[in-house]
Amino acid sequence: MKKLDFSGQSSECVGAIRDLFDMYGDGMYKWLACLYDPSVGGFYYSNSARDYEGFLPDVESTAQALYAMGNHGLFEKYGGNYKDALPEAMRLGIIDFTRSLQAEDGYFYHPQWGSEIPRMRRGRDLSWGIDLLKNLGSEPKYPTAQEQIKSGKISAPAHLASKEAFIEHLYSRPEYLTKYANHLIHEMNAQQIEIKGVGLLPTLFEFLEREQHPETGLWGDGINYNAVTALMKATLIYKFDKRIINYPTVALDSCIDVVLSDELAGRLVDITNPWVAMINLVDMVRHAGDGTLAESLLARIKAAAPALIRSTAEKLAIYSQPSQTFSFLPEYTNPVSQNVPVALKNEREGDVNATAISYNGVRRILTLIGVEDTQMYGDDEYRDFLRIVSEWKPKEKKPQPER
Repeated sequence: MKKLDFSGQSSECVGAIRDLFDMYGDGMYKWLACLYDPSVGGFYYSNSARDYEGFLPDVESTAQALYAMGNHGLFEKYGGNYKDALPEAMRLGIIDFTRSLQAEDGYFYHPQWGSEIPRMRRGRDLSWGIDLLKNLGSEPKYPTAQEQIKSGKISAPAHLASKEAFIEHLYSRPEYLTKYANHLIHEMNAQQIEIKGVGLLPTLFEFLEREQHPETGLWGDGINYNAVTALMKATLIYKFDKRIINYPTVALDSCIDVVLSDELAGRLVDITNPWVAMINLVDMVRHAGDGTLAESLLARIKAAAPALIRSTAEKLAIYSQPSQTFSFLPEYTNPVSQNVPVALKNEREGDVNATAISYNGVRRILTLIGVEDTQMYGDDEYRDFLRIVSEWKPKEKKPQPER
């Protein structure tokens, strides 16, 4: 692990960063190397998924593993591009695995889950599959679902069949406009490719702007983790369409309030989502050409940085797992992802989703406070990763224990 340069930061801020960094290290990339299965061409979600029957590699874990390694410098010799960095056999193996998941309707389905899966799972895997293939220098086997919907070959999901149906869907669950706005906006983010494909993104933005609270910049009731997660997911939708969100300053202040609050986080993403939202707010303001406002937002973050980082470290500690990895739930990995099984229940282990999110979160923290080089690893670590992958030997999977 490289020694990062924290010069220019206050001693209080550096102390907070070092406390946070106690949970991070070389164990992450070594653990990821052991989750890659060359016989399949993908990464498992966790050790239990790798070791027990009923689980297989999945496209989301594969993409998240590659992004995490690229974001932290393992591919720096190749400009961060894993298409050029991966050995040809590994690159082609991941391409073949990903393309094998695509069905004729353009969506990507995993054999362990089948095609009867929640919309959010289907939407996420559609996005991951398309993105992976593009970044690996390949393309889908069939026209994508959004292309087939647009051409009329397949029908749009019922809630996307018309503007009226979409609006009815958005308002069909009153609790999603108040307490659980994060669920609804997460669902919209997962389906944004499909929504764009049927021409309903303008309708979605009309809804988001109508329901955003000017006094907090958030969706849902109050200033809390659920509302800030709704904000984070909304920023992703706005960035997807190159738009700027309303009320960026009060939204950022709400993020700071939540990070510093005593509210208990029920999931690891609750802790990292405010940081994602903050960097997205700064980026979209800067890209819109308002450099003065972007600097003002950064100044607000930097003023509170030591306290923000210290609070983040304290809240993350309960998610820390062996090999410098992280679990999605406090103390345990999440056995389901978008309501499909991905790991054993009640397992004290890290998972790719939470670990990638946590490591990417640290990079965002460092970026926001002005650290220039935020990459923990380099070419030495990548060679070590490839060595571990090359030593892979198949193991017989164990039956799942009864619990």
